[in-house]
Amino acid sequence: MTSSNRSAPTNSNAPLSQRTVVVTRPRAQADALVDALVHHGATVIEAPAFKVAALDNPDFPAAIESLSQSGSDTGLFFTSVNAVAYFAKACRDAGQNPDAIGRAFVGCVGPATRDALAAIGIEPNLMASVHSARGLVDAVADAREGATAALTRALFPCAQDASDTFEDGLSTLGIPVDSYAIYGAVPEVDAPPFQSIPDVVTFASPSAASMFEHIIDAETADHIKRESLAASIGPSTAKRVSELGYVRMLVASVHTVDGIVDALIEHFS
Repeated sequence: MTSSNRSAPTNSNAPLSQRTVVVTRPRAQADALVDALVHHGATVIEAPAFKVAALDNPDFPAAIESLSQSGSDTGLFFTSVNAVAYFAKACRDAGQNPDAIGRAFVGCVGPATRDALAAIGIEPNLMASVHSARGLVDAVADAREGATAALTRALFPCAQDASDTFEDGLSTLGIPVDSYAIYGAVPEVDAPPFQSIPDVVTFASPSAASMFEHIIDAETADHIKRESLAASIGPSTAKRVSELGYVRMLVASVHTVDGIVDALIEHFS
């Protein structure tokens, strides 16, 4: 893996002009964030910390089969675009259509996840107004007198290192959750060459923060943790960033890649 740099034509009035920003998202998912940062004047170092791969979960095909027969007492919840993509892949690998989910109640974490579901033929019943796992739990709790009142179980396709926030939150509401790790992060192998310590490192998932540790040398990591601003997409990512020892931190109030850009513009204005 080699990193690449992208920058816009010099514009001293751009809000992120003269700022160097590292994007750690996987290559296939980085374009939207990179383009937005460059548009606002940043010099971007693309340094994907990991790549995403499907995991063989032997229990998930049976769960998929049960969905096709499910009623409205079954919930199916997604907290990332990746979860939707790998759910669709797992369905197809099991010989099922991704939209064959019976009458299951579907909840999602935000607009990007909602759009990913729509692309595979699923219209979610509920979207969190606060785009985080905690926000999705709160949305379910707020709807308990309505459509979610009948839920007796929930299926949660997720990443291998997904936090316990969603599962624990629904369990507190009396809804048992069956979590299925269907994809995971694999570290990239080569360290990108940093000529100087960047102004900002962006993290769009806890995996990105954890895996970034594996692609840079210890001395560079130490400098970045003390000197760079770590910009996180949301609270679960920020929690992992804090655990790793970053000193200067920023959390997007809107938990999307556009939210990261907006937070950086506000910070540097």
